[in-house]
Amino acid sequence: MPFKAFCLSICCLFATLSANAQNNFFEGQITYSRTAHSTSAMSDKEIEDYLLPGITSVSTLKNGNCYNQATGHEEWIIPKEKRAYYKFPKLDTLYYIDFDSDTTTLLEVKKGEAPFAMLRHPCRSISLKTNGTERLFYYAIDLRENPEHSKDNTIGKQNLYARESNGGIALWKKTTFTRFGYGIDSATNIKAIAVDDHVFDRPDLPLKKYDEKELIASPTFPAGSKAWMNYINHNINTSVGAKYIKLKRKQTEAQAKVNVSFAVEIDGTVSEVAVSGDTKGIHPKVIEEALRVIRESPRWIPGVAFGEKCRMHNFQPIIFQVAVE
Repeated sequence: MPFKAFCLSICCLFATLSANAQNNFFEGQITYSRTAHSTSAMSDKEIEDYLLPGITSVSTLKNGNCYNQATGHEEWIIPKEKRAYYKFPKLDTLYYIDFDSDTTTLLEVKKGEAPFAMLRHPCRSISLKTNGTERLFYYAIDLRENPEHSKDNTIGKQNLYARESNGGIALWKKTTFTRFGYGIDSATNIKAIAVDDHVFDRPDLPLKKYDEKELIASPTFPAGSKAWMNYINHNINTSVGAKYIKLKRKQTEAQAKVNVSFAVEIDGTVSEVAVSGDTKGIHPKVIEEALRVIRESPRWIPGVAFGEKCRMHNFQPIIFQVAVE
C-alpha cells in the first residue's frame, strides 16, 4: 500500500473511532433522591406526598426518550411527539405539556466548574435564570445524551441546557421557584443497561392539557376571601391593640403587624397556628390575640393536589392599629 494511502486510511480510522466515541450516548437508568427542599406553601410531609418531582425518582433514558417514575407521578418525555406526558395515581387522565409551551424569559446563563464530582463522574456546572425560576445543574462530562433530541424542548429551558452542556446528563440539580421554594435532587445510582422501547409506551387514557391551577388548588375560606376578612375584622379584639401598642412621643397613630402561618387539614380544620417572622417590639398579648383569631377560625375548604384532598399551609397578616382621637 502506498504510504499516502496508508496515512489516509489511518486518518479515516481515527476519525471513525472519534465519531463513535463522541456519539456514545448514555442508555440506562439514573436514580435521584431529593436531598433538600424548602417551600412557603407546604410542610416537609406535604412535599413528600405531593410535590413534583418527588422524594425519589428513577429516570430511564434512550435515544432522547425519558421515562421518569417518581414519588407521586409518572412522566414520559418523547422528542418525536414534542410533548411531555404526566400520570398521577388518583386521576384517570394523561396530562401533556407541549415542548414549545414555556414562555418564560431567559435572564442569565452561567457556566463553570462544579465544586465536586458526582458518583466518580467529573462534572461541570450551568445555571439558567428566568423570570420565574433559577436552575443550577452539575452535569457529567462523560455521560451524555444527544443534544439534538432536546433542541425543540423549551420546558424548563431544556433546549438551552442541552445545547450549553453538550447533552451532559445532570447528576445534581437545584430548582428555585421565585414565589414558591426550592428542591435539590442528587443522583444516587447510575446503571448503563439496554432499555426496551416499550418502557416509553404511555397508558391508554384520555388526554388533557396540563393546567397547574386545575391540578393544585389552595385552601379557600367558604364564601371567599372577602368573607375571611370579615371574619377577622368582626372577631379580632381591637381593645388589645389599644391597650398594648404604645404611641411614641408626638405620635398620633401606630400599628403592629403579626404574620401568622397555619395549616388547613383535609377536613378543613385549622392547625399549627404559629407566628411567622419577626415580632420584635410587639407585646405578647397582641401576638396571642392574632393567634387566637386564626386558631378559632371556622372550617375551610381543603386544598387539592392531583385529585386528592391534602393538607396545605397558609399565611395571614393581622394588623392592629391605634390612633389618638
